[in-house]
Amino acid sequence: MTARLKRAGGALYAAVANTPGGRRRPEAYQEMTRSEHEDSSSFASTPRSFASATSAMRSASRASSDAGGEIAVLSISAARCHVVTEEAGSVGPLSPASPADLDSSVQEVRRQLSFLIEPLSAEEEQAVCGLAARVKERKFVLPPGQEHFYLTLLRFVRARDNNVEKAEEMLANMLEWRKQFGTDELYRDGFDYPEHSEVLKHYPHACHKVDKIGRPLFVQLMGKVKPAELLKVTTQDRLERNHVHAWEVLLNDIFPKCSHDSGKQKYSTFTIFDLQGVSLFQFHASRASLQRVSQLDQDNYPEFVGELFLINTPWIFKTIWAMMQPWLGKRTQQKITMLGTDYLEELLKHVDVENLPSFFGGKCTCNEHGGCMNRPWSS
Repeated sequence: MTARLKRAGGALYAAVANTPGGRRRPEAYQEMTRSEHEDSSSFASTPRSFASATSAMRSASRASSDAGGEIAVLSISAARCHVVTEEAGSVGPLSPASPADLDSSVQEVRRQLSFLIEPLSAEEEQAVCGLAARVKERKFVLPPGQEHFYLTLLRFVRARDNNVEKAEEMLANMLEWRKQFGTDELYRDGFDYPEHSEVLKHYPHACHKVDKIGRPLFVQLMGKVKPAELLKVTTQDRLERNHVHAWEVLLNDIFPKCSHDSGKQKYSTFTIFDLQGVSLFQFHASRASLQRVSQLDQDNYPEFVGELFLINTPWIFKTIWAMMQPWLGKRTQQKITMLGTDYLEELLKHVDVENLPSFFGGKCTCNEHGGCMNRPWSS
């Protein structure tokens, strides 16, 4: 588990292409009170078989809810259960046990997605209802880590601008890609990545603690990426496999842990890309690799990053940005905040100073782990 979480920062190798959120936080975000979080690298979970854990926990939760008491929120990974007990409505309701149980009514979609920071639009509601009906008809089975069916459907609906037919096609292509790539097996068996420490020297990135509302915090030092040196210690294929493995750790382990600790459903991340030192030469050297992984993210892991901050943005980035824009949809471009060297005050509105790495002006050093980039992820 620790090895998986330590490498989880790789999930954002090209996350600029996969960025929900916004330049300004929504009012609901600003009004939320800060949740208390445990600082533990271990998961409070009981290993069980996936099927038996799912059945038992859903039955218990439904019985509790029917009795008018508290509702248990289940976040399931391939071999782990994480249950959060809160007053009904404070965290998202349970998803159906299988696509066959999907209720495509507007009322059920609203209930299932009531935990969202930003409320659904009427168009999104109708699109999710439409896609739910298609999924039920085609009997799609979603992969581990994506058992909240309605949230997954919303991600694909948003990625295709509420076009149900295109969202259905995208979802079907994602499920086929997972079979071809062996994604479930990759997460189940783990990924042996002995070159990880060498990769970090040429591609510094990490999943580091959480932001103020309990979302996992990703950091990446883009200006220190050295493409040529990186490919001397690993290969493009292994980078991509580690990248996909990190995504699966995020879905199966990190999001459930954040939801467990905060008592609220967590479904997106807060990301900081430091662009200090980024050059045109560096961008051109890594352009093909970035495009390739960006496309993988957009096709298979849409709408996961809650907010993306680009800090220490150099003047040359205007040129780089002009070249990157064709890769990104309009929705994605609207969700990025660009800041110069005076970024600290804005970052501290989103991340506690104790959780912000010292190289960004925060107080966290992670000396006990040899630095923030080496810290095994914990909330």
